[in-house]
Amino acid sequence: MLSEPQIKTEQTNKKLDLPPGVPPLTSLYLYIAGTCNLACRHCWITPTFQPDGKSDKFIKLEYVEKAIAEAKPLGLRSVKLTGGEPTLHPQFRQLVTMIAEAGLDIIVESNGLLIDANLAKFMRNKRVCFISISLDGANAETHEALRLVEGSFQRAIDGIGALVSA
Repeated sequence: MLSEPQIKTEQTNKKLDLPPGVPPLTSLYLYIAGTCNLACRHCWITPTFQPDGKSDKFIKLEYVEKAIAEAKPLGLRSVKLTGGEPTLHPQFRQLVTMIAEAGLDIIVESNGLLIDANLAKFMRNKRVCFISISLDGANAETHEALRLVEGSFQRAIDGIGALVSA
């Protein structure tokens, strides 16, 4: 716990003017997609299953921009993007670029199905410092028994391979 309300952030080297005992807001966890291309049995956030990704359930860029602008003075250093499936967001690259240009680290939680060589290289070249891919078994049978989409195991493996190659 911080005992001092005035702390220096690694990014700005500026002191934060926070009340005594209030720690900095170092990370935002953003659910940017209310839709998913899987229909997982265990999903607790119940996004709408959309195998084609067509939906209107996506966070607006201006909301993320406003949240970042308000959180940076409070010590923001990183943003975690999740969903549903965050890579389904039609402006995923713009979101990542905007967050990177704000000087923030980026974490992505994905099922990996939409990550190809091109997207993997894009994320490598931005401030994406950690990518978590959900893999629920050592083979297609166990993985797909939970994910409920045929072919999702191999597509997740391919996504992981693209990230490793990048």
